[in-house]
Amino acid sequence: MIVMEFESGTTWSMVLGVVLLCAGPVVAWALRRAAASLRRFGIPFLLLFLSLSCYSFSNVYPSSWGPNLVSQAGNLMIVAVLWLAVEAIRWLLTLAILERFLNFTVETITKNIITAALYIAAILVLLPWVFGIQVTTVLTTSAILTVIIGLALQDLLGNLFAGVALNIEMPFRKGDWVQIGEHIGAVKEISWRSTKISTLIHDLIVIPNSVVSKSVVQNFSLPTRRDILVLMMGVAYDAPPNKVRNVLKEACYHAKDVLNNPEPVIRVKEYGDSSINYELRVWIHEYSCYKDARDQVYSLIWYLFRRHNITIPYPVRDIHIKTASHKEDVERKALFEAQKARQLREVELFSSLDDEDIALLASESPSMRFGEGEMVVKQGDPGDSFFLIRSGKIRIVVDGASNKRIALAELNEGSYLGATSLLTGEPRNATAIAATDTELLVISKETFNKVLVSKPEIASELGRLLAERQLDREAKLAASENMAPKMPTAERERQLHERFFRKIKQFFQI
Repeated sequence: MIVMEFESGTTWSMVLGVVLLCAGPVVAWALRRAAASLRRFGIPFLLLFLSLSCYSFSNVYPSSWGPNLVSQAGNLMIVAVLWLAVEAIRWLLTLAILERFLNFTVETITKNIITAALYIAAILVLLPWVFGIQVTTVLTTSAILTVIIGLALQDLLGNLFAGVALNIEMPFRKGDWVQIGEHIGAVKEISWRSTKISTLIHDLIVIPNSVVSKSVVQNFSLPTRRDILVLMMGVAYDAPPNKVRNVLKEACYHAKDVLNNPEPVIRVKEYGDSSINYELRVWIHEYSCYKDARDQVYSLIWYLFRRHNITIPYPVRDIHIKTASHKEDVERKALFEAQKARQLREVELFSSLDDEDIALLASESPSMRFGEGEMVVKQGDPGDSFFLIRSGKIRIVVDGASNKRIALAELNEGSYLGATSLLTGEPRNATAIAATDTELLVISKETFNKVLVSKPEIASELGRLLAERQLDREAKLAASENMAPKMPTAERERQLHERFFRKIKQFFQI
């Protein structure tokens, strides 16, 4: 048996070499799987551990490691240390100081410039130290080559220096909405050669930096991300400007992507050939909302204009048309009134009215259109009108005791809402939202008063119907919040009937 005895120092060098040789790949693998900012440290750490391992093994087997191998291991260690130093300084400058401490967004091209400068400095250190090459000799002998390369790559270098200038001046940053020449989009990347923007239709446009530096750049995201949307609207000459302004403002207030503060600015711009032209200036969250906000405002304007009898005029033309006869107009109007009367006759609330009363309501009750998502009435708002759904759907919601919005019902064609406000003048007890495009027949207090004054005896029946609807509403609310009824149904119905009957007589003074 041959026994090999090692000195304690040699043994520890052997163990250290094995540990370093095994730890290098493990550390490199762990760094490659770590955060993106740490992945670049993997390879230089591997080289450092490998060079240290070589030094340890050279102490164990000095006869097998000549001076040349030891020198190469030392050079490898210098390269690894410089590499780690470059990456550490790069991380410290870009992430720790600029981004985290100074809260400064560092673009990709800026990071690349810092990295290139650091590596060039490291190479200039390595050349004389490791390879024995003087820097002045390299720069002198490569002058002609530099001129040739510069001439061949002048376009690329032009884009490079333009990119550097853009990062120094920073007319825009990543994520900003800009217009460069005729192209509009969000900035996705500023690289060495080009700037990439994504348009509203999600196309990617690559613009050379030299072109960007020579173009007029409009940044929609500065000084704030909020932007102004300018719209034009032509309105008939017979519509009073103050009324038009109020209606246009209402449309802006209800548009989801339009900000209410600052308030919309609406001005008369000019008297056109066939219309008074108005200019609307509204604030939106950011430029990407431009098309959606424009669609919402214009759609709401159509519905609001119809409800307020404001006309959007057609262009003036000299045309010859065949007009309908007076008889046809009368027949069409009579058919329309008959349709409204038929729908009113089916309403339980008006079951005690005769045909003459129904005809009166039909003739004096206008139709209004609401777009999908529009609020018809809001809980707590005052009101004294009644709505009959001629077409479409209405969603009824209320704010419960815990400020939770509760969906009570979805009303279809032939259903009605607002009976309590019409008959008692009480504030709206629920919020009604158009679930689809909806047409409503609107009966005002003044119109219904003409019927009730001539038939005061129906007030008791109307009070009973209101009591039944209120009981049904309270039952749904109690069920949604898991609450028990406060008193027996019969007693509660009697109290409600008396209260509503009394309020109807007071409201209509009968």
